[in-house]
Amino acid sequence: MLSRVIGCYDRGAAMSRFGEEDVMAGAQEPGMEPSQEDVEAFVLAAHGDLDTVKRLHARNPALLNARWRKFDESALEAASHMGRREIAAYLLAAGAPSTICAAAMLGQTERVAALLDEDPALARATGAHRIPVLFHAALGGRTEVAELLVAMEGVRGLARPCTALCGPDTPPWSHGCSITGPA
Repeated sequence: MLSRVIGCYDRGAAMSRFGEEDVMAGAQEPGMEPSQEDVEAFVLAAHGDLDTVKRLHARNPALLNARWRKFDESALEAASHMGRREIAAYLLAAGAPSTICAAAMLGQTERVAALLDEDPALARATGAHRIPVLFHAALGGRTEVAELLVAMEGVRGLARPCTALCGPDTPPWSHGCSITGPA
């Protein structure tokens, strides 16, 4: 039955259409690895349905850090690239490990700065679906986070790949470029 709702990002709508039993498998015993079907439902819900994320997590806490193999994506990565702050905050509070993409989307300037100090190459990090960290910063709406990422180009030799085409003074977010790719 779940196969009928694959690809649906609105798990609430899926549940009302197909029934909760079809979308959410029964609770698993502690310590068991969740099925990919359950991981899929959890990650898809993390794209925008906080209530379903909470219900699925309550039924199976092992879903928190599970990766949906089809897209190599976690629930936190899904919430981050969709700009779902409430879902990301819930997952982090539940113990999901933070990422630079989640921190950038949440506008956590100090956290992003600390991560960049530890590893400057994170300025070119990508999240799920190879979405660049700069995109996540734009979702967060805090220009200081984007400025930190872009500043890493010159400071640590992380040249923007579009510089030759766009010019060194053109901000990458003004025309859709990212700072991913070869330096």
